[in-house]
Amino acid sequence: MGTSIAVPRDLYEKAVEFAAEEQVSVDAFVAGLISRRVADREFIAARARAYSPAAFERALAMIPDREPDAADRL
Repeated sequence: MGTSIAVPRDLYEKAVEFAAEEQVSVDAFVAGLISRRVADREFIAARARAYSPAAFERALAMIPDREPDAADRL
């Protein structure tokens, strides 16, 4: 089921170190990282698909067109 990948030695050594801290194998540590990264990308893609330019424009239209309060100025 596994697939080998080549990574720089220093990166692998860091993975070994972090996996040991989490008391998991390097394979489990790396698989967890990849899994989280894939989930993040899928979440962002789903949000992008849900984006509506018309809804964004409606939201912008609800914001008053005025100068910011003194406390909010840069």
